[in-house]
Amino acid sequence: MADVELRVAPPDGSTPGALSAPDLTQAPRLTLEQWASASSDGATILAWGCVRGDVSEWSDDASELAQGKLVELAQGTLGRMGSPSPGLHVVATATDGTVLEQTLQSDGAARARAFLAFTRDPGQAHACVVVCADTSRCERAVADASLSRSGGELSPPPRAGLGLRTLSAAVHHPHAALGVLVGAVFFAAALAIATRPRPKRPDRR
Repeated sequence: MADVELRVAPPDGSTPGALSAPDLTQAPRLTLEQWASASSDGATILAWGCVRGDVSEWSDDASELAQGKLVELAQGTLGRMGSPSPGLHVVATATDGTVLEQTLQSDGAARARAFLAFTRDPGQAHACVVVCADTSRCERAVADASLSRSGGELSPPPRAGLGLRTLSAAVHHPHAALGVLVGAVFFAAALAIATRPRPKRPDRR
């Protein structure tokens, strides 16, 4: 079982789907922790999963970047499901001190939620999404989704050390500080690589 699991109950009458997991081959700092999907009438209607990466410190800037990439991951998943719904956008955010959450919706029938959570021993960030392509069939599955950790508790984000505080200062005051690379930046950067669109291969015909 995954260390952190996104618990999702597929709708009644659905069957296990065959949607592939996100391609992480270009993001070796990320590990696929969980992936599943559900189908109905031959179409994938629901997908969910998590990736994780090692982190030793964190900041609000890192959260903002990672959450933005989670929106892209949810949107990319929706596209791979073949949904005609327009782009997902954030309509609500929340935190209970350990889990950072975003609620997403489209102008069509798609809904999603994105989660960012942390664990210690080892220190890791866990980024999860659940995406529903048709609210008439799987909205409840998205609304009831929750995170859990096997054999332990979720933790608050690790504190930002001197290096990450320097990086944040460099972002907001580029002439007053120098940037440094730390675990939080590596995680967000790896998530960015995992969510970026893949270039189309040239037609050799």
